[in-house]
Amino acid sequence: MMVVVFAITAATCYLAEQNRRANQQRLLDASFNNHVQAFLALQESRSRAIKAKCWTLAQAVRIRAALEERDVEDLYQNARTALGEILGRANGDETAGVRASFFCFFAARGALLPPDKESSDLGFGRSFTADLQTLEKALPATTDQSVCSFAVARSTRPAALREVLLTRVRDWNGRNLGTLAVGFPLDELQPSGAERESGLRSGIWLAGRFYSDELTAKDGQLISERMLVAMNGRGRAPFPIDLTTGPQLVFFQPLDAEMKLTPAYQVCIYPLAASIREGRVLRWKIIAFGAVVLLAGFGVSLFLARRLSKPVEKIVAGSRENLTRRVEAEENLREKNEELRKALEELKATQEQVIQQERLSAVGQMASGIAHDFNNTLMPILGFTELLLEQDDLLE
Repeated sequence: MMVVVFAITAATCYLAEQNRRANQQRLLDASFNNHVQAFLALQESRSRAIKAKCWTLAQAVRIRAALEERDVEDLYQNARTALGEILGRANGDETAGVRASFFCFFAARGALLPPDKESSDLGFGRSFTADLQTLEKALPATTDQSVCSFAVARSTRPAALREVLLTRVRDWNGRNLGTLAVGFPLDELQPSGAERESGLRSGIWLAGRFYSDELTAKDGQLISERMLVAMNGRGRAPFPIDLTTGPQLVFFQPLDAEMKLTPAYQVCIYPLAASIREGRVLRWKIIAFGAVVLLAGFGVSLFLARRLSKPVEKIVAGSRENLTRRVEAEENLREKNEELRKALEELKATQEQVIQQERLSAVGQMASGIAHDFNNTLMPILGFTELLLEQDDLLE
C-alpha cells in the first residue's frame, strides 16, 4: 500500500512539473512568435513605400538607359532625384518619412557600380564599399524585389545593421540590366509595452555577431558563441544560457533564410530567474502536497492494515498450529518407523534361528534314515556271517 501511495505521489509531482514547464514553454513560444510577427510587420510597413518607390525607379527609362550605357554619373543623379523623399535630401528636408541610409547600383553581372566623385556625398568610403561588395553574393538569388540584411561597421550595435531592398532593373524584353540596392537602418529592435515589462530583450544575430543595445559586449559574445553551436547542432530549438543578468532562455528565427548571404536571425532573450523562483515555489508546494498525501495514505494504509490483519493473524495462528501438529505427527511417524525397524530386525533373527533348527532337524532325519537303511542292508550280511562262523560245514 505504501509503495502504491508513494508511486502515485511521485507520478503526480512529475506530471505537475512537466505540465508547468510545457505551459511556460508555450507562453514563451507565443511571446516570441508575437514579437517576430510584430517586427516583420514593422519591417513590411517601413519598406512598403520604399518598395513601391524603388519599383517605379527600376521601370524608369532613364535608369534603364544609364545602366545599359554604364553612365554611372547620370544613373546616380537620376536615382537621387527620384529617391529624394526616401533619402530625405530633397529640398533640404531631413525629417519626414522613412529614411534610407544609402543606395547603390550593381551591374548585370553583379559588380558594384560605385558613384563618381561628384556623388561622393552618399558616404561611400573604402570600407563601406568593401561591405557593399558582400551583397554581390545575394544577387543571384534575388527576385524582382528581395530583402536581406548586412552590417556596415564592426560595431555590435543595431546602428551598424542595414536592411537592404534589392530591386531588379530589366529592359522591355525582361533582360537583366542590373540591380538597385536601397538600405535603411534596423534601429527598432527592442520590444515595448508588456513584452518589455516582462524582461524580454531582443537583437539581431548576423554573420557570427549579435547586435543589441540592451546587453553588454560579454553577454553578446556568449550569445554569439551559443548561436554558432545551435546553428551546427539543434537547429531552431531554444537554448538556456547564463548571462551576467542571470539565467536566460534564447529563441531565434531566420529573417531572410532564402538569401544566399548569411541569414539574419531575430533573437529574443527571456529571463528565467522569475520562472525558476516560481518553479521552486511550485515544486515545494507539490512536495508539501505529496508529503500530506503520503502521510494520509500512511494513516489509511495503517488503519486498513490493522483491519485486514486480523483474519490474516487467524490464518497465521491456524498455520502455526497446523505446523506444530504436522511436526508432532512427523515425530510420531519417525518413532513408529524406528519401532517397526527394530521389530523387523528381531523377526529376521528369529526366522534365521528357526530355519537353522529346521535344517539341523532335516539333516538328523536324513542321517537317521540312511543309518536305518544301512542297518537293514547289513542285517542279512551279519546274520549269514555269524551263521557261517558258527557252522563251518555250511561253506561246503
